[in-house]
Amino acid sequence: MIESLDLMTISAYIDEDFQSLIEKPYSVTITPDSLKWARNIDHHTIQDTSKSNQHQNSPNDKLNFDIIIDRTGDPGQINTNVSAEITALENVIYKYNGEIHRPNFVKLQWSKNMIFKGTLTSFDIDYTLFKPDGSPLRAKISLEFSSSVTELKINNNAIR
Repeated sequence: MIESLDLMTISAYIDEDFQSLIEKPYSVTITPDSLKWARNIDHHTIQDTSKSNQHQNSPNDKLNFDIIIDRTGDPGQINTNVSAEITALENVIYKYNGEIHRPNFVKLQWSKNMIFKGTLTSFDIDYTLFKPDGSPLRAKISLEFSSSVTELKINNNAIR
């Protein structure tokens, strides 16, 4: 039996511990064809070749992917307006939240095992198809997120 593919959801939170959900999650209607999850470790280079490089820090993870919003005629789509769909996404990941004086913290979840918690660092929109009146029918949105690491998590990991 083939299981149905879970849609990626993006949820907004007011706290960096991801306890207080504040917006209805945004569901990506066309699943990204790839995700790039980048992890890095920085080292101090040591001149003495008999010693190994020393760990300096581990920068936040980065998650990059593109989503497509396509409204070229699927009658099952709830929102047929590309601009309104982009606004719905912006409300979750980009809009300034006056309560916390910054954009929201976000949790991205795709299936049970792919969960990324962080904040938006880049939001690029490429409109690729238009109606005769100039309104968009399709947009490719490139997103980048940086992981969120709280002081509590840093202290807990230092103890282990």
